[in-house]
Amino acid sequence: MAEDFLSNPNSKQLSLSPKEKVLFSQLAIHLSRAFIQTHTFGTEQVYAKEAIQSAFSALQKVLKDRDELTLCIIEGKLTYNQIPLEEKNLLIEKLIDLAAKTRLVSWRFKKDISEDNFKSFLDIFHRKPEEILVKGGVDKLVKEKGIANIDINPIKYELIGKEQKIVDDGIEIFEMDKGTDLKDSKEDRQLVRLIGETFKEETSPSTTLEKIKENTLQSADSLIEAVRIIDKIGMNESQPLVASIIKKIIFIKNELSISLDEDKVHDQIEGIKQFSKQIKKNLKLLNISKQTKPFVDEIANLNTGVKDRIEAGELLTGLNKNNLGPKEKVSISKSILQREKESSEYRQLVKDILSKKGFSEEEILNIIKEGTAALETKKKEKKKKSAKGLLAQNQELEQDIKSLTGIVSDLGYGLAILEKGRIIKYLNKKAENIPSLTEGKELPSNVIAGLKNRPETNPDNNTDVPQEAEIMPLIHKVYKDSQGNIEAILFKEEQKTN
Repeated sequence: MAEDFLSNPNSKQLSLSPKEKVLFSQLAIHLSRAFIQTHTFGTEQVYAKEAIQSAFSALQKVLKDRDELTLCIIEGKLTYNQIPLEEKNLLIEKLIDLAAKTRLVSWRFKKDISEDNFKSFLDIFHRKPEEILVKGGVDKLVKEKGIANIDINPIKYELIGKEQKIVDDGIEIFEMDKGTDLKDSKEDRQLVRLIGETFKEETSPSTTLEKIKENTLQSADSLIEAVRIIDKIGMNESQPLVASIIKKIIFIKNELSISLDEDKVHDQIEGIKQFSKQIKKNLKLLNISKQTKPFVDEIANLNTGVKDRIEAGELLTGLNKNNLGPKEKVSISKSILQREKESSEYRQLVKDILSKKGFSEEEILNIIKEGTAALETKKKEKKKKSAKGLLAQNQELEQDIKSLTGIVSDLGYGLAILEKGRIIKYLNKKAENIPSLTEGKELPSNVIAGLKNRPETNPDNNTDVPQEAEIMPLIHKVYKDSQGNIEAILFKEEQKTN
């Protein structure tokens, strides 16, 4: 097999073709990034997820023409068949350091490895190295998790992390600093800073729109995660990442400006719309320091510029002097009025676009003026129509009330309608002369107490009703709301009024 050179020092070192060199170089970088970001954030954090997917994709490309792949750390270098992969790379150096601390000397990936198994393998490293060793090491954890198609330390050659070597199971590689909290350590800050550098590499303007197209929401979430990284390590120590994020949004903004100049809809406009919307939403949820706030404000302003160009494109693409009518003028004015609540630059942007379409300054001002006037007229008409409709409804309601009052007034029963459970709001003719009842006044407290305790069945047999409440025997039925408040009282038809 390809790994036989380890048992036979005289065996010839294999070489890689130019194409293989590229594949293995990409694998080494993506794999190192996945290890580091999982170690720092865990497998479920959006930024780590992207790294894991990229690493697994690179692994699949290498395994395409192989049944298995063994990587080994030899003399402080990540190697394949004694061939060092990407020497003097900070990412790979961090991977080697993490491997040294967890006694990971070599690992073999088999062709049928699934992405879930690959992810579970990386998840082992989302803990302190000493915790991994206490639990029995990477090999035992892989077995406990039932992770298939990965062999741990199939080759034990030598691993160097500052003159530290492992040649068999009994040799200690290093001495752990017990009690060290990795999260607050200098090493952790270095890892996070390194991740920031890799994010910068992954988000170059040339790949920005491609990534948005592949996974819009994840691209937006990754950018927000990068902002959190900046907030954690400080603005001064993360200038390359800061510049990368700013350049990314400026690039999108410029792309939309080019489409506007060419009077066409950008071919990835839907993805950009969702990206911009997600950025705006997530920026509101960020909890950041005062030092990072100006940077976040700048992102928000640039994103507003992106939104401006999206709105302007939907409004003005294809518009010209031949097809500009009253409806279009109203749409332009309405758009300006709405966007001005959020953007101070949108009005000028619309004017600039119309100017490039051949409209003079006077024509542009008239378009906005006429559109605004038409919009105001529409609003007044709508308000007037609404007022008329409301008046008609009120008149109809008043008529219904009059009709209902007439019907209720002529009832053979006495009726009292209460407000707030105690104030007499209305009495019909039969109830006007009942003792203790006067419109606008409250029912006596003893009557209210009696009505609240009055049972629905056989109310006349209720011995708990205060006897001094002289109207109680006259009551036929009491109506209450869901909270038990009295809404109306219906009196007996045969009751006599004084």
